[in-house]
Amino acid sequence: MSGDFEGFDARLRRIERNKRQLANGYELHMQNDGLIVARPRRSRSLGVPPRAIILFIAGVLLFKGILIASLGPLAYGERVTALGNGSIVEQAGAWVMQIDPVSAEIGARIAHYLK
Repeated sequence: MSGDFEGFDARLRRIERNKRQLANGYELHMQNDGLIVARPRRSRSLGVPPRAIILFIAGVLLFKGILIASLGPLAYGERVTALGNGSIVEQAGAWVMQIDPVSAEIGARIAHYLK
């Protein structure tokens, strides 16, 4: 008799698990025999889309280019060096804000329009 209860308990646990999964949304599918079955909807990943990452990097490069164009490369370099002498967070900011070839080129092209 205990074997029957174990099977019954296992079936109850499976039904409760399916009920919890279906509570987050479901899709109806028709099987080959015509029976309509509800299946849990797949959850979407919460990752950051690649387009957002690319736009963020482009924004940072454009911001650095505008700062380089407005301050000039020497003054900008001095400020980044001064930022590098600060705390860990400031040093990380200095690493991100250091002049790279792309931001230097953007700054050179924008400088013509700022004068």
